[in-house]
Amino acid sequence: MAYHFQDSQPDKWLSPGAFLAWMLVPQALLTLLSFMTVQMVLLGARYWPPESRAVRGILPVMGNMVALPQIILTFTMLHIFLYNAYQIKLLPVWIFAVIILAAGGAVLAVLFTRMIRQARRERAINRQE
Repeated sequence: MAYHFQDSQPDKWLSPGAFLAWMLVPQALLTLLSFMTVQMVLLGARYWPPESRAVRGILPVMGNMVALPQIILTFTMLHIFLYNAYQIKLLPVWIFAVIILAAGGAVLAVLFTRMIRQARRERAINRQE
């Protein structure tokens, strides 16, 4: 399978089994990392004070952060498979990666802004009491 291109022509090749291993093993490791991260945070969550709702909002974000490289790896696999099967070239992988990372950064900015506002509101309510 061609996996690297120079001037729109394939210049590096890999066997299909090796290619699948190089693409699926990182996916499995990223999934395991995501699962372990959330489990470790949930272990510590038992000791959080009940008023720390803002911190609990970060759990879904932490568990899904590794989805960004997984999306990029999936696109890369699709890109390589389509070229090898039909000689169709999609958007260059680096452009797709920049788009995904920018979108992920925007989502994180929105989520962190919401969490910071919620934490400030809770702190203000606690001060008034």
